Amino acid sequence: MQSKPTQPTLAGAPVKVKILIAEDNDDIRETLRFLLAGAGYHVEEAINGEQALRALQAAAEPCIALLDLTMPRLSGMDVLRAIAEEAGALRHRFILLTARQAPLQPTDMEVLAQLDTPIVYKPFDIDDVLASVQLAEKRLQEGE
Repeated sequence: MQSKPTQPTLAGAPVKVKILIAEDNDDIRETLRFLLAGAGYHVEEAINGEQALRALQAAAEPCIALLDLTMPRLSGMDVLRAIAEEAGALRHRFILLTARQAPLQPTDMEVLAQLDTPIVYKPFDIDDVLASVQLAEKRLQEGE
């Protein structure tokens, strides 16, 4: 049985994982940053999918990425498709944000299933966002 490394602590409290918010809407991005930083997470931001993909590829540690479905340059699904093809990037956890009520394409649903990515619909409930992030954080810590 392998023991898992203990998580570093800061003043006795566990250090929370990094969150990448990839959202082109300034108000939504700011709301998410305020919410997640207030919950103790270290937050980084990207204003388009291209920035998000670069940040995920360059991340030294696993993180949680909240990806807007509709962004300039690369959509959230484009980012997830690229990640699904990169073995090293699969260490991250993802949450897809969308205001779209129409069903996604079957191939998009396959990518979401492959990456075990939940969808949070806008307008979102703050508790739903926090619950999704906490579940993703738990899965990261358990190495799933």
